[in-house]
Amino acid sequence: MVRQRQLTSLAAVAALIVAGLVISAPAQADPSVLSFGYNTLAGSFTPSGSNGGGFVATATTSLGGGPLFTQGAATRLVEPTGTAQFLFHPDFDFGDADFSLNLSIFDIDRDLNTALAHGTLTAIDIDGDVITGSVSGGWTLIGGQATFTGGISELAISSDDGSFDGQFGTDFDAAFDDLDQMIGVVTDITGVSGGFFEEGFIDHSSLVTSQIIPAPGAVVLGVIGLGMVGWIRKRTG
Repeated sequence: MVRQRQLTSLAAVAALIVAGLVISAPAQADPSVLSFGYNTLAGSFTPSGSNGGGFVATATTSLGGGPLFTQGAATRLVEPTGTAQFLFHPDFDFGDADFSLNLSIFDIDRDLNTALAHGTLTAIDIDGDVITGSVSGGWTLIGGQATFTGGISELAISSDDGSFDGQFGTDFDAAFDDLDQMIGVVTDITGVSGGFFEEGFIDHSSLVTSQIIPAPGAVVLGVIGLGMVGWIRKRTG
């Protein structure tokens, strides 16, 4: 279902920004079936104990009370393809749309600048349909930015109308074969200050991207994930 909208000049410019987040399928065969990209999320960390805490990156209409706001897109990469685009501008009606990455961080090693984490990823469209998945992976510090790379499993879509709908772009069919058997990868990049998760922070700009891949592509991702976990264990051992 394609939804045509008349855009104001501001919406047209913002839609172009969102289009830059869309991860397009390459000309060669691509095993990815679904992708997400959300930028300018509000990233926050709440310490708990000496080597852990809670991290959340969530959509915002005003990062830190300023003019920046979240833009995002969810793309179905298999037929029938479509891209649901979201602009969390305070002047726009984005309905129930939301996005969040919630992680429990543990085993923080501030000498090696590594940590482990697990949690959930949730994407919600404008009329309340929900895509969720469980997330596990590791953090490291790269150039002053905390970078999380993890695997996604236990994917599920709850949709009352059978489609995932954005404010702009092309709504897409929410039915995927064997979605619960698929896995994916997710990356979060968040600017940090004052050391590697040494202090709590709120409203730090955060970028999340992800790709969902079915078997046998999922097997390849599993091998990559095992390698990543092994590297983390070696670094923290």
